[in-house]
Amino acid sequence: MYRKNCPKCHRPSYSSSEMGEWLCPVCGNDLTLFPFFDAFTFEQLPVKVVPFKRKMESYKGRAVK
Repeated sequence: MYRKNCPKCHRPSYSSSEMGEWLCPVCGNDLTLFPFFDAFTFEQLPVKVVPFKRKMESYKGRAVK
């Protein structure tokens, strides 16, 4: 679970995904480019955001068991 802190309204926002646009649910501020924090420890995480299309291409050819 990830957390980002909004600099506009100073409220936390939570998500389980590192992909896609991330908007603050309180004020609508775009948090997409802000750093990721662990939702439980509040430590900054070195998350590398990969575009959705490229991430899905990396799964092609993998068998589901």
